[in-house]
Amino acid sequence: MLKRLFSFATVALLALVVLAACGGGEDEPEDVTRIPVQGAPAFPTEGAETAQEPAASPTGGEAAAPASGGGQTAAGGVTVEAKNIQWVQKELTIPANTPTPLTLVNADPTFHNFTVEGQNVLFDMPASQTVQAELNLPAGTYEYVCTVPGHELLMTGKLIVQ
Repeated sequence: MLKRLFSFATVALLALVVLAACGGGEDEPEDVTRIPVQGAPAFPTEGAETAQEPAASPTGGEAAAPASGGGQTAAGGVTVEAKNIQWVQKELTIPANTPTPLTLVNADPTFHNFTVEGQNVLFDMPASQTVQAELNLPAGTYEYVCTVPGHELLMTGKLIVQ
């Protein structure tokens, strides 16, 4: 009888641990604005403002200085690739106060995101997909990370905006 009671208590405790690990709490800071990107699924949040998709860059006029670091795109933007739960590009450089195209390549079969810490920027990166986004930040040096639980330690890079 005591052995059966002990087994039942052990199973119940294990079930509670598993349920607690599944969460249910909010993992994301309240001050983060999700910016929709082309090809990414919508993640509606009750009471949250919906950001507008970045407008297309004008075709006339002087071209912005090309961004450097990481993978360069033909339009002067940057490419960031997530592969094996790591950023392929560990450092990016973009021009300050200039809309800069950003190509986010997720080569992993798991969801990632691209977050610029301290700048209220978060782009979702669905599994095995490429999405287009745009960065426009003031001059400074920032960290970009994937804030998916367990990924941040492996997925941290440096963003130089000059």
